[in-house]
Amino acid sequence: MTSNTSIQGVQTPSARGLLKLALPIAAGMLSLSLLSLIETIILGHYDQVALAASAAANYVFFIFLSAFAGFAIAAQTQVARHIETNKRLAHRFVQISTIQIVSCALFLITTVHFFKTQIISIQVNDPTLIKAGADYLQIKSWSVLPIAFLMALRGYWHGANKPKTFLLCLLSSHISSAVFCYLLVNGKAGFPELGLNGAAIANLISISVGTCVLILLSRHVFKKASDSQTLNSSDFKLGWQLAWPTSLQQATFAVGTAAYMAIIGRLGITELAAAHLLITLSLVLILPVIGIGMAATTFISQSFSRFQESKSEAGISQQWYKLAITLACSIVFIIGISMLLLPEKILFILTDEVDVVEAAYWSLLILAPSLLFEAFAITTKQSLYAIRQNKAVMKVLVITQWGLLLPSMLLIHLSGHGSLEIYIVMHAAQRAINSIWLYRTWKREHKRQLPNFDPSLSDIHKTN
Repeated sequence: MTSNTSIQGVQTPSARGLLKLALPIAAGMLSLSLLSLIETIILGHYDQVALAASAAANYVFFIFLSAFAGFAIAAQTQVARHIETNKRLAHRFVQISTIQIVSCALFLITTVHFFKTQIISIQVNDPTLIKAGADYLQIKSWSVLPIAFLMALRGYWHGANKPKTFLLCLLSSHISSAVFCYLLVNGKAGFPELGLNGAAIANLISISVGTCVLILLSRHVFKKASDSQTLNSSDFKLGWQLAWPTSLQQATFAVGTAAYMAIIGRLGITELAAAHLLITLSLVLILPVIGIGMAATTFISQSFSRFQESKSEAGISQQWYKLAITLACSIVFIIGISMLLLPEKILFILTDEVDVVEAAYWSLLILAPSLLFEAFAITTKQSLYAIRQNKAVMKVLVITQWGLLLPSMLLIHLSGHGSLEIYIVMHAAQRAINSIWLYRTWKREHKRQLPNFDPSLSDIHKTN
């Protein structure tokens, strides 16, 4: 379909309509990933010890951040719900989310201060990596505080349908991160050469700059929130209730990813650095698919709420799903072909360490086609969110990660036959299983939900 016609207020499925919503979402996520990518490239050209140590610390850092990611989503949901009818209540919930996230941030900073060495030693067993990773994590942990403010205010600006303000602040973070990371890691322009610690300091500076800009732009939110009635325990209870399901889901995935890297880390520094490059690369390349999937969530949810108990509804929601799958897989197919044709050139963009490139070469060739399964699974997962099947999605992803992938990797490692290529093949197999299982769930639940769908709950996926 090439036009954006409407039926009773619902947009007719079209590639243009889907991309119009998906591209801004993908751009926002890409801007967040650029911070990690810039640091990876600079450290990749510095030395492999710095790259491997940052990999170990960053996956721990990822777990910490995921533990309170739900507060940002809760803030976004409540702001979107009340911004037009009760701005004071919307601003008040942002204040609640900010207090809760900052409290979590202070707890995490304290935990890292006392247990940084023990935390890194879970990931790697090389003394050099443990020392470098612990120092890096100690410095970077302080960036959790500005990130806490950033996430709470992201919820407000996205919920108020003003994402450009948030993107502007992220752009300032990216520019300062690129400049300071290069200068401090390599000791350029009169700055001392700080190596890996310089990257952590650069990250702290860049996040702080972006957060300060966002706080200045959001000062009216806190002013109006302070003018409302005093916060009480029921307000904070509501915040926790809305936030913890998403935080738990994100933390489960993050811990699984860290466990995946910990097993690979036992192979050696070179293999860990190569795996870090591959995962960072795949996370960046898959961002357009995530944007398409999230856009599909919105449109499928809208079609269900407008066409309850209607045959035309089933057709429209299914058309959105098929369109999203087609676009996502087409984009990934083009990306995968590029990876297969130019593997060495792509890897040398990320690092000039020859042994790391050699370790990652065959794994990259395995990774490229598996991204098709990942695109299919992500789009189907987001479509299932639209019909309130969050628990079903969690069951599939937790079982395949914790029940299949990680135990199998551990058994192979204990048998002494582990290698990066074998682990990447197993990860690709998990992605294939995810795509098949989620698709079967979609077919079953989409058909079953039609006569029972309650439009008042059509936004439940936003809080899960």
